[in-house]
Amino acid sequence: MVGAAKSGTTSLYYYLRQHPQIFLPASKECWFFAFVGQEPPPDPVFSRISLITNLEQYSDQFEPATEDQRVGECSTAYLHLWRQTIPNISSHYAGQDPPGIVIVVRNPVARAYSHYMFDVQEGYVDESFEEVLARSQSGSISPYNNYLTYGQYSEQVRAYQQNFPDVRVLVSDDLAADPSHVVRDCLEFLGVDSGTPIDTGFRANVSGAPRHKRLAALVIDDNPIKRLIKPFLSDAMRQRLRTAVLSRSLRRQPMSESAASLLRDYYKEEVTALSDLLERDLYGWLDDRTVADQGEAS
Repeated sequence: MVGAAKSGTTSLYYYLRQHPQIFLPASKECWFFAFVGQEPPPDPVFSRISLITNLEQYSDQFEPATEDQRVGECSTAYLHLWRQTIPNISSHYAGQDPPGIVIVVRNPVARAYSHYMFDVQEGYVDESFEEVLARSQSGSISPYNNYLTYGQYSEQVRAYQQNFPDVRVLVSDDLAADPSHVVRDCLEFLGVDSGTPIDTGFRANVSGAPRHKRLAALVIDDNPIKRLIKPFLSDAMRQRLRTAVLSRSLRRQPMSESAASLLRDYYKEEVTALSDLLERDLYGWLDDRTVADQGEAS
């Protein structure tokens, strides 16, 4: 699963991890194929990511998998960093069956704001959204944290479709509206039993500005309480608890109309290109009501 960031990939990751025929590592994001064999660039983003660049360490992530399980991973940077990721995947799988690729795309206007609110929630950003967008437009921001370029899906999706025979593109609107249906579609794509019951009654990684910082810190930061209860809770139970706590401790701040207007203009051609590529009408993403989307998807 290669992305996109803040499009529901974390929820989908936890849904798929419930299937007995699927193995996904406990560490969701490792970014291996983006930086295989390299030292990560000197960028602040890598202080908060457990980056794996060594093949042996990457292989260790799949050690618990059984021979009858389909194995995979989910690193959302793979879509945004497609230029360096695709050659690495292709090189690694040379002479072998290529992996299936799952992509989740989301309204890029809402995605950008959700990404920003997540960084505010985690304490990584203290600028206004308008200030960050201005830096993103000028290029004076980290390429790994440019909220605008993450949403340029058409070029990213097309590159994966041209390089891999099995690519499934999902739309986060469908995942939010009917997660069970989307999960079944994913299971069929992966060639496993699509009738296996999956708990899709929770959403992972909701984002917003902290209203009660101490309460939010209980589920966001590493702490003794989390370490104590983690072994006794399933993935789904932990995510339900996390969402329940964050819903009480996070404040949904509406996107300003000026920012929403800027984003709609910025992504107008992109939405047209993606609609043509996927042969699906996505023009509703440019509707004024996107201002009301508070970006809860992961």
